[in-house]
Amino acid sequence: MNVRSDKSFNNPLIYIFIIFILSSFIYELYSKNKLLAIFYVCSFFAFLLYFKGKYITLILMLFFIVALNNNICFYRYIPNGFEELRIIEVNNYYGKGDVKGRIVNLSNVDSNLEVGNKLIVKGKFSENHNKTKGIIGDYKIEEYRVLKSDFIDKLYKRRRYIYERIENKLGKRKAALITSVSFGYKNDLDKDHRELMSSLGISHAISISGLHLVLIYSVLKLLLGSKLSLIVALIYVMFSGASAPAVRAYIMIVILNLGNVVKRNYNPLAALSLAGIVLLLMKPYYIYNLGFVLSFLATLGIILFNKNLNKKLYRFPNLIRSTIAISISAQVLTLPIIILYFNEISLNFIIGNIIIIPFINILVVLGNVLIFIVDMTGVFNYIMYLCHYIIKYIDIIMYKIEYMAFDLIYFHYTVAYFYIALLTTYYFYKKGFKQFIYYPLIIGMYIIILVYSPFPKIRYYNEGALFISYRGEKFIIQTKDVIDKEKIMNITLSNNLIDEINEINIGAEVKLKKEGQNYILQTANNQYLLFVNYEKIDNEYDIIDFRKGDIKEVIVFNDNIINY
Repeated sequence: MNVRSDKSFNNPLIYIFIIFILSSFIYELYSKNKLLAIFYVCSFFAFLLYFKGKYITLILMLFFIVALNNNICFYRYIPNGFEELRIIEVNNYYGKGDVKGRIVNLSNVDSNLEVGNKLIVKGKFSENHNKTKGIIGDYKIEEYRVLKSDFIDKLYKRRRYIYERIENKLGKRKAALITSVSFGYKNDLDKDHRELMSSLGISHAISISGLHLVLIYSVLKLLLGSKLSLIVALIYVMFSGASAPAVRAYIMIVILNLGNVVKRNYNPLAALSLAGIVLLLMKPYYIYNLGFVLSFLATLGIILFNKNLNKKLYRFPNLIRSTIAISISAQVLTLPIIILYFNEISLNFIIGNIIIIPFINILVVLGNVLIFIVDMTGVFNYIMYLCHYIIKYIDIIMYKIEYMAFDLIYFHYTVAYFYIALLTTYYFYKKGFKQFIYYPLIIGMYIIILVYSPFPKIRYYNEGALFISYRGEKFIIQTKDVIDKEKIMNITLSNNLIDEINEINIGAEVKLKKEGQNYILQTANNQYLLFVNYEKIDNEYDIIDFRKGDIKEVIVFNDNIINY
C-alpha cells in the first residue's frame, strides 16, 4: 500500500480518534508520573505543530481538552445514597456492578442475585479507582430492591436458559463452546480448550469479535434485507454482551449502510475512527481493553494490507488466498500488542484459520439459530445432533494439528517497541519524511537504556515471577509454586532463577524481602509492599498492587518509586 498517496488518511476523524486515545492514556499516566505525562503531551503537540501547522494543532488541542474532560467526568462520578445499578458479575458475596457505564466492586452481594439483574441499592461507597478497568470504587450493599426485569435482563436470562438447555443435551464442555463462539456466554469454558485454541492462533473465535458480527449480519441480510437486519444485528450485539469489538463492527456496518443511502463513498478508516471515538466517549477506559485494542488494530491491518496481499497470493485458490491474506494482514499490527501482553506469539494462525475457523463459523450460525428455536424440541434436537458432530470434528482436527504445529515463540517485551519503530519508520518514510530512517536507531538506544538501566527495576509477570534488573544484572524471583520456567527465562533474557528468598540486595540502598506470600521493597528511607499474592496484610506499608494489572513495572529513582 502506498500510504503517501492514500487521501483517506487526511480525514479529520482519524486525528480526532488519535486525540481521544492520547487523552485516555495521559489521564491514567498522570496519576502515576505527572512529568512523563506532560512530556508526552508537549511532544505530541510539538510534533503536530511542526508537521501540520498552527490551525490544525489548535483545533486538535480543543478536542484534547474535550476528551480529557470526558475522562475526568467519568471517574469523578460519585454514586448517590440510592443508586441504580446492574449486576455484571457475581462471585459468592462479591461481584461487580455497572453504574451509568462505570464499574463498581460490590460486596455483601445476596446469593440470589443474578447477572443482568437491575437494582436500586443503598450502601457505602468508597473511591478506589482502577482507570485501566473503568472501576470507580467499592460499594458495600446495605439494602437493595430488584427492579422489574427489563429488556437487557431478559436477554441475559435467555442466554442462561439456552446454555442450560444445551448443557442438558451435550454436557458442559460442548455447551460452553457453542455459547461462547455464538454469543459470548463463556461459563465453564474448558481451560484446555482455551489453551489449545490459543496455541493454534484461533483464540479470537471464542470471543465475540467483529468477524462474528459480520458473519451474522451477512446471513441476516440475505434473509431479511438491509434495514431489518440492522435492527436484529443490534439486538445480537446487546445479547452477546455488547463487547467493544462487536460495537465497533456494528457502528462500521451502520456507516456503510448510511453511505449507500446518501450515495457517499465509504471510507473504512474514517468509519473505524468514528467507531473508536463513540466507544471512548462512552467508556474511556476501553483504550486499555485488550479486545478493543486488538479489534481496532486487526481491522486497521486488514484495511491497509489485505488488498495488496490478496494480489500477491494470486496463485492460491480464492478461498485459501482470502483466508491467508486476512489472517496475515490482521496480525501485522496486532503482533506488538500480543508480545507486550503475552510475551509470546503463535505461528499456527494461518493453519488454524484455514482448517478450523470454517467449522466454528457453522457453530456460530447454528448457535444463533438456537436463540429462536430453543423450545422447538424437534428442531433443537436436530441442531444439537449437528453441533455434536461438528465439535467432534473440530476436536479431532485440533488435536491432530497440535502434533504438527509450531511451538510458541517467546519474546522480550522490548521487541514490541522495536517492531513499532520499524512500522512507524516505514509509514513516515513513505509519506516523504526521509529523516525518520534514523528513528529505529533512537528506539534501539532507548531499549539499551531499558535493559542496562542505572536504576533498579522490578517487573511483574502474571505467570508467577518478579524480574529484577539493575545495570545489566538480571535475575528472576519465583512467586508461585509452579511456573513455566522456560517461558520466564526466555521473555526476561535471564537464566538466573531463584525459587525462594529471604532478603536480596539490589544495588547499595535497595533491598527486597519476603513478607508472607508477598514482598517488601525497601529503599533508603521508604518501604513498599509488593502485592503479588492474595493474602491479608496487617501493616501500614505503601502498597504497590501488581494483581490489579494496571502496574507492571516499578523503577527506584532517588528513593522514589515510579510506576508503569
